[in-house]
Amino acid sequence: MAAEGKALIMPVSAKRQGGAVLVSFSGVEGGLHTWSSSHALGVELCGATQETCRYAPATAAGDTVSIADDGKPATRVRYAWIDSPVVNLYDARSLPAPGFELPISQ
Repeated sequence: MAAEGKALIMPVSAKRQGGAVLVSFSGVEGGLHTWSSSHALGVELCGATQETCRYAPATAAGDTVSIADDGKPATRVRYAWIDSPVVNLYDARSLPAPGFELPISQ
């Protein structure tokens, strides 16, 4: 699709806002949505080490995913960060969001 000049879904940034971490995406057509659940599967908040990573509830709206802040230290967010991920975050073209890891900015 990229070779044809069509935008692909790409994570752009993650930032804290209120009681959540917001992940913004580019290349989204028709808004992000989840299949078979009201929450995006495979979203994690992580601190400085691998042992601090934990799954977190996340909801999609427009070109943003909102991840509930659980009050524990988090410096990065990741999605589908395993060998065989089960994912359910797509746009209106049925294109899945790619796996990623992003630092969380304040």
